This record gives sequence, structure tokens and C-alpha cells, in this order.
Amino acid sequence: MQNPSVNEETPLLLSPSHGTAPIPWSQFSIVLWIQLVEPLSTQVISPFARQLIRDIGITRANEAHAGYYIGILHSVFYMVQVVTVLHWGRISDHIGRKPYF
Repeated sequence: MQNPSVNEETPLLLSPSHGTAPIPWSQFSIVLWIQLVEPLSTQVISPFARQLIRDIGITRANEAHAGYYIGILHSVFYMVQVVTVLHWGRISDHIGRKPYF
């Protein structure tokens, strides 16, 4: 038979007796800051991209193609980021963080 004090609302795991670990807000705030600043830093070139493409001379004075090349400029950044993110993660695991037991 089942215990009458156990039902579907009874937690399966006992709560820890020592409480929960505090959140390391100093480290957490650094991560939050990076998550905020990284998209801003990648988009800071947007107001200047048309002039950049014009000065480089890629469009050969055809302003209608400037948007196409600006799209390529932004896309290349994100493609390189996708290709290198796993390598940077592997390097940081090898050099940076050390597991402790």
C-alpha cells in the first residue's frame, strides 16, 4: 500500500538542509555586461558602413549595390564568429578554467 502522506504534490527530492549557494553577483555582472556590450560593438559600424563601402570603391560608384555589400560585411563577421567560437571555447577550457574536485 501507499503511504497516505505521499501524493502527486510531494517533492521527489528533499530540500538541502544547508540552504542554497549565493549567486556570485560580481562574476555574474561581468557576464551580463559582456552580453549587453557585444551586440552594441558589432553594430557600431552600421552608421558608417555606407561611407566605408563607398570609400573602398567596391561598388564602382553604383550606390544601388551598397546595401548588398553592407549585408556581406555584416554576414562575414557572424560567419567568422560561428566558425571560431568552438575553438575559442576549447582554448579557454584548456588554458583558462581548471576543474577542481
